[in-house]
Amino acid sequence: MFPRLTHWQERFPEIFMDILYLLIPLSVTLVFFILGGLWWAIDRGQFEDIESEGARILQDPES
Repeated sequence: MFPRLTHWQERFPEIFMDILYLLIPLSVTLVFFILGGLWWAIDRGQFEDIESEGARILQDPES
């Protein structure tokens, strides 16, 4: 009545958990890198004066 499961279908829960054991630490590491980059940019003053940088591009270069 029911089709027979293949070997892969029988092992799917185990394979799914193995992938999660890899992906969860990788995603946590990626979040730490993103937060570290954001902290670095804020600490170095990248976001201190945003308005004048937009106006500086529109000005003529001084020769």
